[in-house]
Amino acid sequence: IPVLVTNAGDAVHDSRVIIDHFCDLAGRDDLLPRRGPARTRVLTLQAIGQGLADAAVGFRNETAQRPPALHWQAWLERMKLRAETALDTLETSWPPELARVTVGSIAVAVVLSYLDYRFKEWAWRRTRPQLGRFHEAFSGRRSMRQTALPAG
Repeated sequence: IPVLVTNAGDAVHDSRVIIDHFCDLAGRDDLLPRRGPARTRVLTLQAIGQGLADAAVGFRNETAQRPPALHWQAWLERMKLRAETALDTLETSWPPELARVTVGSIAVAVVLSYLDYRFKEWAWRRTRPQLGRFHEAFSGRRSMRQTALPAG
């Protein structure tokens, strides 16, 4: 779990809490609105990105660390279904929010890059053209180019 130690010596745990802390310190509400429905919507988008990441990393750990004869197929199918459901939801219900740079859209862009890196065979763009366009455009941002995963 990522940890930030503040100047006061307090440990702040988890990426989501750390980004909330930084947004609060900076007095900025463009990445994470301070209150109301806009905040809830951004945090929900961030949670979808985190859930997609959890499913993908779980799938990867099962297939990369255990011998094929020991793969828990039902669990792999459940993780893949979670990922597919999240991708479908992002395609159909979130394009307006993905058009803005927030902690939610950043989380989604990062996990889509991870899918491209680890799961090319999932071909998630094939049936999700809006999400693919979002990721292509977002990946052109300097911050994304500077932190890109290696070409696989």
